[in-house]
Amino acid sequence: DQASDNKEVIVKVRDHGIGIPASQQAFIGRKLFRGTNATTLDTNGNGLGLYISMIAAETIGAKLTFESTETEGTTFFLTLPMQGNENGTDLMIK
Repeated sequence: DQASDNKEVIVKVRDHGIGIPASQQAFIGRKLFRGTNATTLDTNGNGLGLYISMIAAETIGAKLTFESTETEGTTFFLTLPMQGNENGTDLMIK
């Protein structure tokens, strides 16, 4: 998806997995954090993936956010800033 003001591009990725409990969403992106539903179901993971992804996004001036409903899945949004030339074409990621 591209934002209407042409100043950013948003990449949206959705899964239909176990979702993130609402009470734990504030902790997502913290080093080694895993939701209790993920640890209870014994899914693989060490709590570093989203932590590293959020740091990488910030490093390039982007932002990684999400919306989630437990038992329904999660949608992640990677918002990338754009920079255009004088006539507004050939947009490039900073």
